[in-house]
Amino acid sequence: MPTGFFPEGIAIGNGPTAYITSLANGDVYRLNLVTGAGRVLTPGPGTGAVGIAFDACGRLFVAGGQAGTAWVINPATGRVVTTYRLGAEGSSFVNDFVFTRDAAWITDSSTPVLYKLPLGRRGALPSQADVVRIPLGGDIAFESGFNANGIAQTPDGKALLVVQTNSGLLFPRRPPHRQRQESRPRRRQPDLRRRDSPRRKNPLRGAEHDQYRRRGPAQRGRQRGPYHRASNRPALRHPDHHRALR
Repeated sequence: MPTGFFPEGIAIGNGPTAYITSLANGDVYRLNLVTGAGRVLTPGPGTGAVGIAFDACGRLFVAGGQAGTAWVINPATGRVVTTYRLGAEGSSFVNDFVFTRDAAWITDSSTPVLYKLPLGRRGALPSQADVVRIPLGGDIAFESGFNANGIAQTPDGKALLVVQTNSGLLFPRRPPHRQRQESRPRRRQPDLRRRDSPRRKNPLRGAEHDQYRRRGPAQRGRQRGPYHRASNRPALRHPDHHRALR
């Protein structure tokens, strides 16, 4: 690595390849673990970069430390896909990542909050307006010095574990669940047994059909019109009918 690089975070990709952040200027260095050759993949913004991690879609997330930002990198090209403003520059220290099924969670070593970047369908990246800041309360108390640092998910996926550097303690945190949408009132299904049911009535059948249904069998045979049925009277035949059959 270059002189004065001050390596901090590391993530292992394919190849095998390692991606290393610089605490000095925020560069991301790509290193071939077989040959030892490497180069700066993404030049930093001039402020230090801390944690680095891959998400399920193969994108690199980098924590911006004192800059209060986090950015996403395409590991194949080194292009910065997007940058998020998480905390105030100078008063925050964006540190480390962990990924759950639907979000990226980020610690801040100077401010008692967790940052949440909700991931959309098929890992779609959120917008700046979607960034969520969740206060860290409970047993963890921020003091002077370096506070929340590393973060990980429990094996059952029900909680996050946050380590506090200056106290040497580990704190579990349950991520807030999405609020369930209020169930819509179920539409009342029509009773098909009722004669006035909207699904029982056929718009093509009017009063004539209702009258036809109320008639007896004898009267139905004499009905004329669209509901005419065969009459009981014998059909008229041609005088030469029997002669034609011979």
